[in-house]
Amino acid sequence: MTQYNNLLIEDIFLSGFVEREGEISVFKPMFWWCFLKLDNGKIIEISSNDGNIKLVETPKINCNFDLEEEDIFCIMSHSPIENYGRIIDMRYLFDETGNVVTLKIETSSHRIQINATTSFEGLDISIIR
Repeated sequence: MTQYNNLLIEDIFLSGFVEREGEISVFKPMFWWCFLKLDNGKIIEISSNDGNIKLVETPKINCNFDLEEEDIFCIMSHSPIENYGRIIDMRYLFDETGNVVTLKIETSSHRIQINATTSFEGLDISIIR
């Protein structure tokens, strides 16, 4: 994954939907997908399916799940960090069956770890300065 080295991670997005609960609209994140926005205009979609992480470059952030008619697709930043730094290294960790269970990203200012869970919870994202 050296093709991403030296690219700046501008943001990490979660996708989800807005649902009306009475008079209040509530954001419901879908933790099975997150997106890295890079400074070269590329977007990397990271997804988890049954504890296996997949990376795909995509031209835009799409809705990868079914919506109820009244719900609205939306995204949000994963954290208030404005600059995650330039990518130094990206690597996978595998389980004994060959599934990618962790994506580790080292940047010039952070260590980002994205773990797949084997439950129905999706991805767990940790960011360390």
